[in-house]
Amino acid sequence: TGDKEASRHCLQNVLQQNVATIKNQYFM
Repeated sequence: TGDKEASRHCLQNVLQQNVATIKNQYFM
């Protein structure tokens, strides 16, 4: 179960990075 939680946290990090990248592209 700890593994599942860690992978979910990692996925959230990746999603946040993608959102930040998209926002940067729009606001540049």
